[in-house]
Amino acid sequence: MLYRKSMWRAWLPTLLWLMVIAIESTPAFSSAHTALWIRPLVALFGPDALHYLLYINAVLRKTGHFIGYGTLSWLAYRGWRETLAIHEELQYERRHRQSLPGWFAQALRSGWNHRAAALAVLSTIAVAALDEWHQSFFPSRTGVVHDVILDSFGGIFAQSLVMFIALTFARPAAPRSAREEVGQT
Repeated sequence: MLYRKSMWRAWLPTLLWLMVIAIESTPAFSSAHTALWIRPLVALFGPDALHYLLYINAVLRKTGHFIGYGTLSWLAYRGWRETLAIHEELQYERRHRQSLPGWFAQALRSGWNHRAAALAVLSTIAVAALDEWHQSFFPSRTGVVHDVILDSFGGIFAQSLVMFIALTFARPAAPRSAREEVGQT
């Protein structure tokens, strides 16, 4: 029961973010619509600024892709790290017929996990491809490969940040006693 609660806590933000991506994939968020939304803001900079409306719209949309899928990658990392930690705990319990020591269970959920990072990037790429495929069914939207590539780079960038932060700010290992350092028990 605790595992289910832990899994929901780990994956719920990812599921909510997937809903945001699905909504943004609809015709309401087409390039034509977003240009209409930002037009009043661009007009504040004067009538000459409106000449750059299409460029500004394109830059904002591509930035949104990068940040949105970077966020998805980070949230998926959280979910995968918890899923893999629970899997390790269950494997340990099956092999040893006892619970994993608390300190080791906590270690599985902290620091950087390369398998969780790889699965997060693969998940991000899969969602990006499915999203572009979904958009191809709407006349006002287009499904293009270069958006999948941009989204993938957003996911890879997010995992690079996760790794950098985890490895830079990792807590040092617990100090060993003097006897362990000398080799006595």
